[in-house]
Amino acid sequence: MSQSHEILTLYLINDGSTDGGEEIVRAIDDQRIVHVDLAENQGAAHARNVGLSRAHTSLIAFMDSDDIWLPRKLQIQIQSLRRWQQQGISVSVVGCGWTYLGSDTPPTTFSVGPFSRLDVLSNRVPGMGTPKLLIDRSRAVSNARFDETFPSLEEGDYVMSCLANGTNIMVVPDVLLEVRRGLKDHMGSSRLTALGWEAYLDKYSDEMADYPALVAWYSFRAARDHLKSRDIVRALDRIPLALSRERVRRTLHLVLGVIGGRGGLAVAQKVLNATRPPELEGGEG
Repeated sequence: MSQSHEILTLYLINDGSTDGGEEIVRAIDDQRIVHVDLAENQGAAHARNVGLSRAHTSLIAFMDSDDIWLPRKLQIQIQSLRRWQQQGISVSVVGCGWTYLGSDTPPTTFSVGPFSRLDVLSNRVPGMGTPKLLIDRSRAVSNARFDETFPSLEEGDYVMSCLANGTNIMVVPDVLLEVRRGLKDHMGSSRLTALGWEAYLDKYSDEMADYPALVAWYSFRAARDHLKSRDIVRALDRIPLALSRERVRRTLHLVLGVIGGRGGLAVAQKVLNATRPPELEGGEG
């Protein structure tokens, strides 16, 4: 509510909260807040879809309960969006730079774009988590919604839906968001993350058919996160396709995961960096 862009409405979706948060937020005296109480917890994707159905503005942004927008986040994104559109760039989604809350690690260098739907599917777009997004619904696919069947990683799928009309995502390279890692997000649950990678393989199988390197990469990410959660059987299901590209690097990576679990995978990531986005061969697609 302390954004420098003050003309806004906050749809505050109470997704069946049981932690006393409802009483805290209802004590905030600000007429820009619209409280929406859901009868029971149905998950982040459903809560965001409720917000999408309630809001009628062309510009919309999302905020999670544990992250922090810096004061000029919306202002800078809106100004950048309008500037890019005036330059003739077909942009409907804007991301932004971010850093971990309380971290003294220098933030990542964020590329501006434009990025296409294939770039999103290839995991090449920085600054795309849900609280980083600003959507111009007058340019994006009008009925884009979060897929409530996704167990995690649903923000990328939502951006894919927004860009299905050929528009692009751009990224403001400035750090405008501080992120706190949560216990129940994809960073905290390897099992849900693995199922999220598998959801992409299922939903986008037709689009990935022209890009075998993408199929291999998603299979590798799923296998890796199944190993993190010690589900060896599910990991083994994904390993044959995962090793159809970068066989030596990925084999070493996964063997360290089998032997050492999370610790082994952490060592493998530092040494081998096998989770970097795949290089799509020129003949693919």
